[in-house]
Amino acid sequence: MANAIEALACLLAYRSSSWSADDRLRGSTILRSREGDGGNKLPFAQVRQPGFYVSQPMRMASVQALPALGLVEAGASRFNGFRVSEAGREFVDLALRDYAPFKRKVAEHLVAWVQGQTDQVSTPPIVEALSPLTPMNAASLAVLRSRLELGTNEEMSIRTRRRNALNWVSRLAKDWQRPAGEAAGAKDDSSKPPEIDDDHWRDLKAGKAFFSTRDKAIAVLDSVEKLIGPGGQMCRLTDAAQQAGDLISELRASAIMSQEQGLAHPDALTFCFECVNQNDAHVLQQLVARDGRVLRLVGTEIRPAGPAFHGGSHQSSELPEGDEDVSKYAIPVPDGFSFRVRNLYRLTLDLNGNLSDWLALQAKERQHGG
Repeated sequence: MANAIEALACLLAYRSSSWSADDRLRGSTILRSREGDGGNKLPFAQVRQPGFYVSQPMRMASVQALPALGLVEAGASRFNGFRVSEAGREFVDLALRDYAPFKRKVAEHLVAWVQGQTDQVSTPPIVEALSPLTPMNAASLAVLRSRLELGTNEEMSIRTRRRNALNWVSRLAKDWQRPAGEAAGAKDDSSKPPEIDDDHWRDLKAGKAFFSTRDKAIAVLDSVEKLIGPGGQMCRLTDAAQQAGDLISELRASAIMSQEQGLAHPDALTFCFECVNQNDAHVLQQLVARDGRVLRLVGTEIRPAGPAFHGGSHQSSELPEGDEDVSKYAIPVPDGFSFRVRNLYRLTLDLNGNLSDWLALQAKERQHGG
């Protein structure tokens, strides 16, 4: 049901913008091919099909945020296990209060759609209510900002850190109209912003070092996938380790740097400990054992693990949930910092009603080589 509603939201938004590309939408190619010739009629039975929409929906990135902000009841760890909280219901009602498709609430109309009682979900009120391109009203934006600042189901230290980070990026977002090279903020981490305390800044820098280690580990696995090639037979662990020797050395150096930066997360420390081993074959063995989705170890041989194997035609490992390639964005925070900081910057622009103009400015600067 959630997948169908997200697919519907993106499809309607693409239609309303004449299928213009937009970073707030997903699935333009597949949605256009699945749209069919039904005109304004989009039955739930059609939209609910798994092949109708993308395999990595946007809602997957909300799994940690929704319970942390108190918009769903605490307890479940997967989206499909969430139950909306009273605060979440009030937030949705507030955000959708200005829309009344067929003289009823948006949620009521969507329930009728899911139950097969209507296939009329392309009217302007539905498009405006669901489209990720439509700004929310001021009241619901104020509630969201308050939730970001105060949190709910979290330790006080986490709430304080997010509030401080929000204050930091809010200051930076005031300069969104200035060229990237002139905007406030720094692309390196040599200077701590006044809004962030020392411990938080140290953790951000340690996280940056660990993300670099993660990327270098992915590069090692990619090199092995290329060594195996499209045929997908196998390669010996020792041969692959020798082939990837330089990349493993870079991984080892990055893991050491991560440790020296004060990395504190137990799982991250364990991973770095595995990567600093002086035996290249042992390091590669640990990486393949952790992967198991693209590559797997059988005795002393590395073999394809399944359909995710592509023989080195592209990077074998997808970005972690919630992360994305933001290299095309000029965001005035240190390179390599957590995707959450970059997302918080863009969310701040959205809260202030500037995101659409900022995205247009970013596209214009990229077009002109800025």
